[in-house]
Amino acid sequence: MADRYQIAVHAPEDLTNRQAKLVEEYVKSGNLTEATRLAGYTSPSCAQRQLKKAHVAAYVTSLRAQLAPVIWDASEIINRIQSLAEHGKQEQTKTKCLELLARTKAMLTDKVKLELPRRVLIRAPDNSTSYELGHKE
Repeated sequence: MADRYQIAVHAPEDLTNRQAKLVEEYVKSGNLTEATRLAGYTSPSCAQRQLKKAHVAAYVTSLRAQLAPVIWDASEIINRIQSLAEHGKQEQTKTKCLELLARTKAMLTDKVKLELPRRVLIRAPDNSTSYELGHKE
């Protein structure tokens, strides 16, 4: 499985190597399509049938139970980032954490979508340039 996880739960004897690989990749990534590819199954529906088998599902449950302390959900990650933003020792760390929090709330975007209900004329203060924006009527 992942290099950063030490798996103490061993695949049961009644699982094939491919079933064990499917379960480990699925638990690691949460992505059935990717786990299907890495385990060598032909389609996600075929892999889904494998995961519904009782002995395979039991292995999924045992791996998830073992990894539960190290797998964070989105709210836990956001809470930790927020805590660092509030209590971090370095200003650079606080700033980066605030930026990450703003991105999770879609407050920082690279593109701005502007929808105008009608045409608007924008002129430079010296009247040297003007732009028309919006829908033509």
